[in-house]
Amino acid sequence: MVKSVVRIALFIATFGVAANSIAQNPHPQIHLWPGGAPGYESRKDEPEQAKDWWVKNIHNPSITVFLPSKEKATGVGVVICPGGGHTQLVYNSEGQDAAEYFNSIGVAAFVLKYRLFREPNSVYTLDKEIKQDAYRAMRLVRSRANEWGVNPSKLGIMGFSAGGEVVALVAYGSGKGDPAAADPIDRLDGKPNFQVLIYPGPLGVPDVVGSDAPPAFLLAANEDVCCSPPIVKLLQKYREAKVPVEAHIYGQGAHAFNMGKRSTYRSLKTWSQRLTDWLTDGGILVPPPAPVGAFANHGDVGVPKNTGSASYDSVSKTYTLRGSGYNIWFERDEFHFLYNHLKGDFKLTANCDFVGTGTDPHRKVGWMVRDSLGGGDVHISAVSHGDGLTVLQWRLKKGMAMRDPEDEIRATGKKYSVIQLERKGNVFTMRVAKAEGQPFETVGSQAMENLPNEVFAGLFICAHNEDLIEEAKVWNVRIE
Repeated sequence: MVKSVVRIALFIATFGVAANSIAQNPHPQIHLWPGGAPGYESRKDEPEQAKDWWVKNIHNPSITVFLPSKEKATGVGVVICPGGGHTQLVYNSEGQDAAEYFNSIGVAAFVLKYRLFREPNSVYTLDKEIKQDAYRAMRLVRSRANEWGVNPSKLGIMGFSAGGEVVALVAYGSGKGDPAAADPIDRLDGKPNFQVLIYPGPLGVPDVVGSDAPPAFLLAANEDVCCSPPIVKLLQKYREAKVPVEAHIYGQGAHAFNMGKRSTYRSLKTWSQRLTDWLTDGGILVPPPAPVGAFANHGDVGVPKNTGSASYDSVSKTYTLRGSGYNIWFERDEFHFLYNHLKGDFKLTANCDFVGTGTDPHRKVGWMVRDSLGGGDVHISAVSHGDGLTVLQWRLKKGMAMRDPEDEIRATGKKYSVIQLERKGNVFTMRVAKAEGQPFETVGSQAMENLPNEVFAGLFICAHNEDLIEEAKVWNVRIE
């Protein structure tokens, strides 16, 4: 329609964007189709026109990526559709400003530049090409959810004015992808998990709101002759469908107050707080958890089927980690992570042991260092497995499939109690001991050129079975 210089390693072969250019651009623009929109590939290189607050002449639709800071990220994402009457896009105040608001509350935002069917001489239609753009944007974000730290089941869509009419194109259909599609992105679900409509246009009101419609937040000013009536109609249809809905109609203010920054009315200046409240009260936006022991943060990485947890007993000075996840291997990871942001050189040491006999012999616990919290990120881990196998393992590049034995070093023995991982420069060394006070054995070292100076470092647990939750105890934790 967030704070950071974001390291985004794009799939170069798929999207044709050089990774080093992305590192220099915190808000990369990603075209929905690498070769141009279907049927209009010959127009993909026609330049957009932009001036002041608007953008038009869009023939190669795209999303622009706005990611929140690592400290604030919640896993929620939203595709933003600016308004503009389908003749232009109000990109700055209904795209970028909205994205910055979402980033401030830990939500990843993706501003959609969709094609314009009312632009002079346009060959596009709302029900075909613009609908294609909206669905493709949702599916593209889900296809790269791990990379951008988005939970695919917490991806919504927002529309201002005409953008609300674009939202309607994907909100009320099934959204199911085509399992036989040649492009894997087109196989994914395109239906949003929630929708936000700010003074939506009248074409965005369906005849019927089904019981599978996404929860909705609706907002407009009563004096808006065009776009307050759709709010009233949608509210009634949602109530009839018994689908969660919240509506706000402000007594003053006309159309296009955007995010409220330039409004003279106090109520409109602060309307975004109502949205934050709705996202929070509805369980969509979950604030980061409280610190656990010596660790400032914890949460699931990837999208485990079962939610993990972490706790600390201050008397015994013992951590209890519980986590699910299919694995930490190949090109993606799923696990529960208890972590801090660390800079420079450090040494991590702890005793680790699983609770009970467990189920999968390859369940994992230990220390991990990552560049970010996406499911396929660069990392190195000092790992103790359920069967006693003890390994230093790593992923050198984002999205790279980890290989056996190229991406691991195994300890000579098994069932070590003490696990240590030390960083010196870009070299990481793993050491182990059978018990506290016994001499360390060096497992091995590995250079990690793609891990930055500031990293996520901490304890993790992975069940190696997406249907289960495993539990481990960790004590004598030292971060030096």
